[in-house]
Amino acid sequence: KEAYASIMEGVANEDVRKFVVAWNGMVLFKVAVGVEIVSKLDSVKG
Repeated sequence: KEAYASIMEGVANEDVRKFVVAWNGMVLFKVAVGVEIVSKLDSVKG
């Protein structure tokens, strides 16, 4: 429970928040690209 509180304190830090947002954006981007590639492969297969 204390670890969670310290994480929340860290998120209050602007730099940490920016990093978390950037990390989440990168993960979402990779997922979107992966979905795009899979759909293209499916359409190529017919």
